[in-house]
Amino acid sequence: MLETLVRLLPVVLAMGFGALLRRRGMARAEEGDFLFRVVILICLPALVFSALSQIEITQRLLVFSGTALAAICAGFVVGRLIGGSVDWPPTQAAVLLMSCMIVNSGFVLPFAQALYGAEGVARIAAFDAVNTTLVFTWIYGVAAAANPQHEGRRVLLNRIVRSPPLYGIAAGLLVNVAGVSVPDAA
Repeated sequence: MLETLVRLLPVVLAMGFGALLRRRGMARAEEGDFLFRVVILICLPALVFSALSQIEITQRLLVFSGTALAAICAGFVVGRLIGGSVDWPPTQAAVLLMSCMIVNSGFVLPFAQALYGAEGVARIAAFDAVNTTLVFTWIYGVAAAANPQHEGRRVLLNRIVRSPPLYGIAAGLLVNVAGVSVPDAA
């Protein structure tokens, strides 16, 4: 128990310091947006690449990909059932449906890394490979269908093609399958 708390301590302290800086006015929303972009564009793809390029990919790991699909499908069914029982405009019904379908796995990542190392990151990445793909396809399609000002399929394709975490997943898996050894510095 103590070992688990010690592993989680840096993550909890970082979150606490962030909240403290924000509360004291030393960090503004714009800085949070910048940090979010750094994490999504650089840190997350690098972390996922590092984990997936070094971990042994087994059938047990693929269970996490199946779990993402099952969770999103279950959310779709629940969202449709709830949405069918209320009389809302299509835009509000779509928001309800998407809320039931989206699984935010990014929040779990620092905890999984702290507790389980590369194995934990690989599990989240296996889940998120399917989750992110479905978010940018199926769930985005739900939003687009309900939006009277939707710009079309090109926007959807651009979002998928420009998703750095997906690049990290693809590159990590490619390096792993090819048996390429990644230098420690990388």
